[in-house]
This record gives sequence, C-alpha cells and structure tokens, in this order.
Amino acid sequence: MENKRIIALFDVDQTLTPARQSIQEDMRETLDAMIAKGVHLGIVSGSDIKKVEEQVGSDVVNKALYTFSENGLLAMKQGKEFARQSFKDHLGEDNLKKLINFSLRYIADLDIPVKRGTFIEYRNGMINISPIGRNCSKDERNAFEEFDKTANVRKNFVAALEKECADLNLQFSIGG
Repeated sequence: MENKRIIALFDVDQTLTPARQSIQEDMRETLDAMIAKGVHLGIVSGSDIKKVEEQVGSDVVNKALYTFSENGLLAMKQGKEFARQSFKDHLGEDNLKKLINFSLRYIADLDIPVKRGTFIEYRNGMINISPIGRNCSKDERNAFEEFDKTANVRKNFVAALEKECADLNLQFSIGG
C-alpha cells in the first residue's frame, strides 16, 4: 500500500457488533489485522459515544483514526473530540419541548401490546422515539414489528409528527 492512505469505515450495530451487543473477539482480531496492514479504522454510528464505547470498547475507539458518533455530530480523532454539533442548538429549546411533549402524549394514548419505558432518547443529532420503549426485550421488539405490519403504529405516528411539527422542517423515519 505504498503512498496510499486507506480508511475503512464501519457502522457499529450489525457490522462491528451484533445489534446492541458487544464486539466479538474475532472482530477485534480482524480489526487489529487490518490496522497492522496499514488500513486506518473509522467508526460511524447513530448512537452516542457512550453506547459506542459500551459496544466496541474504548480501546477500539482509541485505535480508530476517526470515530463519528450521533450520525456525525460528534467527531473524534484517535479517541479525542475535535468537533461537535447539536440538534437542540439547531432546533431551539421551545421547539424541542414541542416535539417531545407531543410524542409523549401520543404514546400515552396508544393501545399497543406492551410498553416498557424509555420512549424518548435524546441524542445530539436526533431524537429516537420508540412507541413500545427502548427497554423492551428483543422478543418484545420482534413481536411489536409483527404487530405493526398490520397496525401501522409507527407509520401513523410519523404522519402525526409530520403534521404537528410541519413548521420545524424535520425529517421523520421509521427505524429498526
């Protein structure tokens, strides 16, 4: 690799790790072998840096030439922050409260099979809204996905958010 600088960028969930789980030893070994061959490691994630470090370990974050968490709003070079932006600063506190309050009221009125807590997770670059709650088990999440194929809870929620928050110029999407 003479005179070439190569960086390999990896997402965390479902690439470096199984979804919301820790990195496995064989992946650590693969990354070490890649780095030993002169390929720079880059990590990208929608999650905050705390969750990234919980999943891949702070040692892997420190080995990475670049880590971009929260959809790129926190930028790090070899484990040290060099740039940061915020959804809250862009949107403003009053508009952020409008979005959160509407979402909590909407979720409270939903009649769905389970609700497990942590319905709204604020991140610097986005808000993760989960009608059943991020504290649900994997089985509960899978059952909700099946239920939602016909109930359209998330699709209807997105439509309601788009209508209520039309003046905020936000993009809403359904995640996993």
